[in-house]
Amino acid sequence: MKKQTGKDRLLNAARKMPPLHHKLPGEDFDWMKSETVKWLVSQPEVLNFIWQSVRNKTGENTLISYDADTGTWQGVDCNGD
Repeated sequence: MKKQTGKDRLLNAARKMPPLHHKLPGEDFDWMKSETVKWLVSQPEVLNFIWQSVRNKTGENTLISYDADTGTWQGVDCNGD
């Protein structure tokens, strides 16, 4: 049996999503009210995929970095803005 990648697990989790609204009927769109987004981020596979994506350890595309002295993570400003 082929070993599942993070992307495979993400796709398998998404396939199990029940019918949900992304924009609630009669309301303006709001990311914070999206049933679809709330369901997706409640899935461990999706959270793990996001975590693995942003903490990319290759150094080239690192989005966040860990400071061992403070025990905290922080965003890496790639653009110098």
